[in-house]
Amino acid sequence: MLTKHASKLGLSLALLLSLGACAPFVALQPAAEAVQVSTLEATTACTPKGSVHVKVLGKLGPVERDPGKIIIELNTLARNSAVGQGGDTIAAAGPIKDGERDYKVFRCR
Repeated sequence: MLTKHASKLGLSLALLLSLGACAPFVALQPAAEAVQVSTLEATTACTPKGSVHVKVLGKLGPVERDPGKIIIELNTLARNSAVGQGGDTIAAAGPIKDGERDYKVFRCR
């Protein structure tokens, strides 16, 4: 009986992880749709508005998440945060480390 239960639990966990790997965890707020993702080099004529530190899960249990999805989610969180700082552009201020990244927020338009 325990083996049957463990098998169902394992199957449920595998299904959950596979679904989680496909679906984005972060939703873009409507006001953040106008916030652009840029580079620091392209923001020299912009007005600095602040910075933001964002983080997402880098792993789901022992499973590494897709790096592309991590970047999309970090950008989305930073874009959402930029709205509250009066920014319309974000630029990554460093590399991704353990699912975390710093961004600079700018007003460029």
